[in-house]
Amino acid sequence: MICKHQRESVPSWQLNIIFRFTNIWREVAIYTRFYLVSIHSGMGDHQVIYDRLSKIPIEFGNSFRLFFGDDIANEYTDLLKLQILLVKNLIDSQVRGDTRAVNQNIKLIYDVADRRAVLLAQVNPFWVQREIQSLIYSYLSLIMEETITFLIKDYARSIDIFDRLLSYSTVIGDYYAQGLYNYIMSNQTQAE
Repeated sequence: MICKHQRESVPSWQLNIIFRFTNIWREVAIYTRFYLVSIHSGMGDHQVIYDRLSKIPIEFGNSFRLFFGDDIANEYTDLLKLQILLVKNLIDSQVRGDTRAVNQNIKLIYDVADRRAVLLAQVNPFWVQREIQSLIYSYLSLIMEETITFLIKDYARSIDIFDRLLSYSTVIGDYYAQGLYNYIMSNQTQAE
């Protein structure tokens, strides 16, 4: 977490982006939950929810672009969009009972997670590939546990997992934010 004395040396627009990074993972968890509820209950329009979920990588990419440029931002945005699409496809495959598609989506989800970790570690020395990979894997594991609780109608456990997912989204968001802060400060020091 970024302390008060650290904030004083960073422009407010950069601080806003850093703090935004802490909330992105919470939004993914919440909108994924909305999608699960919609699919399993028939309430609401799951496509509208998925469309909103799909905007999160674009918002993230726009912030990313300011620090790492268009090419890196576009690549990361595409990977995060693909990850969200694959989680959606996993949920849809589970509902259909298509075990082959479920297994294929799980493999692809982790392949994309690996690619995201590699990319992040390449662009920022304060994001360590193994640490990022571990954070993403744990996050995805909780998402997948949550999808299973809906399938087996274990709603009490689902709430517990969702609570853990929200807490964990803070951990992963803080890691991203601290890494970005360190990157900014490192670049400021080099410029002086």
